[in-house]
Amino acid sequence: MMETDFDFRVKELTEKVEQMESKIEVLKARSAGDDLWDNSDMMLNWKVSQRTLASWRADGLIDYVQVGGKIWYTKENRNNFLMRNAVQAKQMDLTTCSN
Repeated sequence: MMETDFDFRVKELTEKVEQMESKIEVLKARSAGDDLWDNSDMMLNWKVSQRTLASWRADGLIDYVQVGGKIWYTKENRNNFLMRNAVQAKQMDLTTCSN
C-alpha cells in the first residue's frame, strides 16, 4: 500500500514538472519575440510619438533596421540608446552632512 502511494506521488510530481517545463518554454518563446520592436512597440512601451522616433532616427540618435518601409529596433539598439542617454546621479559629499 505504501508503494502505491509513493508511485502515485512520483507520477503526480512528474506531471507537475512537465507542466512547469511547458510553461517555461512558452515564456522563453515570448521573451525571444521581445528582441525586435517596431514603431508601434516603441511608441507604446516608451510612450513617445511617431514624430519623436522619426527625429531620433533622422538625427542619428538611435540605430534601427529598415526592411522596405518597415522599421525595427533591436534590443541592442534600444539598450545602446538608453546607455548613451543615461544621466549619472550626483555624488553626495557625506562629510558635509551633520545631524
